[in-house]
Amino acid sequence: MLVCLAAPPILLFTGAALWGNALFHWAAPGYLMLLPLLGEAIARRHASRLVRVWLAATAAFVVFGVTLVASEVRFNWLPLGRDSSLDVVDWTSLQTELDSRGLLDKPGLVVATLKWHEAGKIDYALGGRVPVLCLGADARQYGLIANPDDYAGADVLIVAPWRSLAQIESQFGSLFDRIEPIAPATVMHAGRPAMSLPLFIGHRLRARADPTGSP
Repeated sequence: MLVCLAAPPILLFTGAALWGNALFHWAAPGYLMLLPLLGEAIARRHASRLVRVWLAATAAFVVFGVTLVASEVRFNWLPLGRDSSLDVVDWTSLQTELDSRGLLDKPGLVVATLKWHEAGKIDYALGGRVPVLCLGADARQYGLIANPDDYAGADVLIVAPWRSLAQIESQFGSLFDRIEPIAPATVMHAGRPAMSLPLFIGHRLRARADPTGSP
C-alpha cells in the first residue's frame, strides 16, 4: 500500500522534470510514504554495526547542515560573494525604510509586486498594514485574496526586484495613468545591505476589464 501511494507523485514529477522546470519538493509526498518502510527496515537490522554507523553519520550530517544553514541565515557569515541565503531572508527591513519615507501613511496606498512569492515576502514584512497585490499572471493565492480591480483608482507602490522602469511600463503601463520611479529600498541581512528593491509609483490603478481607463 505504501509503495502504491508513493509511486504516483514520484514517477509523475520525475517525468515532468524531463520536460519542464519541476521543483524537487513536488515529489516529497511520495517519498514521505516510504519513510515507514525505511523505519521498518532499520528496526529489523538495528543490530548491524554498518546500520548503526550509517544512522549516526546521517544524524550528524543533518545536524551539521541545519546548523550551517541556520547560522548563515541569521548572521550572513559565509564569504560567498552574492548573499547565498537571500531567498530565505525576510524583507522586514522594508517596513522600516518605507515608514521613514512616510509612504505607508499615504491614504489609500496599495502595494503590489509581480510574483506571488514576492507578494508573500512583502505582505509578511509589512504586517498587513496595507493591501498587497500581485500584478503578475501567476498570482496563486493572491489571485483569490486580493483582486486588483477592487482597488481601481488607487495609487500603487510597485516593488519590482531586478526590474527596470522600461520593463514595468511595457508590462503594466496600460493599468495606470502613469508610472514613475522613486528611490529603491534596501533589504538588510544581519545588519548589512543584502539587495536593492526598485520601487515605482503607479498612479490611478485601472480595472483590468477596462484597460483604457474609460468609465
